[in-house]
Amino acid sequence: MAQLVESDVGLGFGQLDPSWNRVSKNATRIESKKGGYYVFAVRNKGEGRTLFILMSESGAVYDANFTGEFEALQ
Repeated sequence: MAQLVESDVGLGFGQLDPSWNRVSKNATRIESKKGGYYVFAVRNKGEGRTLFILMSESGAVYDANFTGEFEALQ
């Protein structure tokens, strides 16, 4: 999360609010697994938003958004 809070990494939603650095590990869950990829959901109760992160089985992050919809998985 720190990288997404420190700068806009070009994922379309800009820079995350610093409150994302305080989200507990318990606020993260695996939303789905499809074709060698995981979608993780990270809930920030303070903001009332969930960030979805598309990650490979090896841990590489490919995309992130607030919709949970990823073209690569369509």
